Amino acid sequence: MRLRYCAAFLFASALGAATLDLHRATVVVRPGDLPPAEKTAATVLVEELERRTGIRLPVTSTWPADGLAIAITGGPATAWGRTAPAPPSHPEGFRLRAEDRAIWIAGSDARGSLYGVGHLLRQVRWAKGALELDAPLDVSTSPVYPIRGHQLGYRSTANSWDAWTVAQFEQYIRELALFGVNSIENIPFQDDLQNPLMKVPRREMNRAMSEICARYGLDYWVWTPADFDLKDAARRAQRLAGFDAFFKDVPSLAAIFVPGGDPGSNPPEILWPYLGEIAQHMRPFHQRAKVWLSLQGF
Repeated sequence: MRLRYCAAFLFASALGAATLDLHRATVVVRPGDLPPAEKTAATVLVEELERRTGIRLPVTSTWPADGLAIAITGGPATAWGRTAPAPPSHPEGFRLRAEDRAIWIAGSDARGSLYGVGHLLRQVRWAKGALELDAPLDVSTSPVYPIRGHQLGYRSTANSWDAWTVAQFEQYIRELALFGVNSIENIPFQDDLQNPLMKVPRREMNRAMSEICARYGLDYWVWTPADFDLKDAARRAQRLAGFDAFFKDVPSLAAIFVPGGDPGSNPPEILWPYLGEIAQHMRPFHQRAKVWLSLQGF
């Protein structure tokens, strides 16, 4: 077994299969200011491998002079003087290819590079002090559905993650992303009770979840039912003020999702203008965010 760690990185068997020894590999990223998801992809790869093996791979933007490179790119890889394998043309896809001296994780975009890291983590064989990958390997894939989300409402009725820390939320969101999730939906207002299990105030967690999504390049949604009589001017103004504070707090926001009912029983002629007010309050802080309406019974 020791021979494997000395000279070469690719060993062919009698059947033509091969094993790449990754324990001295170098993670290579593109130089310059990278999109958040592509930058996080390298961090995730290094941290998740170290957690399982005790091996911490170095990260550089310069191609190593010798040894095995794990190259992560969410765009053209010409900076290294090498041509990455072509990824799928579909958004959020990736190409994962293992060669003699390189493992390529070539994303169609920044998110694709993160999903490629997730696939690589599921392919490697690991133990304490050991890290291997079977070769040859060449996978090219892209998601079928453009929206792949998960609701994680930090509120008193969650019965699970209301007791989580920010770090636990990040790890859970990370693992969802590694399996292809691109959207996280929070519930920032409903059930305003702060229960004793909550490690941080709800407003703080709302902001933290948005920050996590921003680092991972994921869409941050919130689900906000109109669960009161919108003809009540005082309550309507109070909720819009809550939106203002929320919009200022969170660094990223993709969409506000309002159910037509369940809960809420406001008729369309009252609900529609309210949605317009939400959009007006949101626009100064999140110009590209949208307001969505489900067709549950009004």
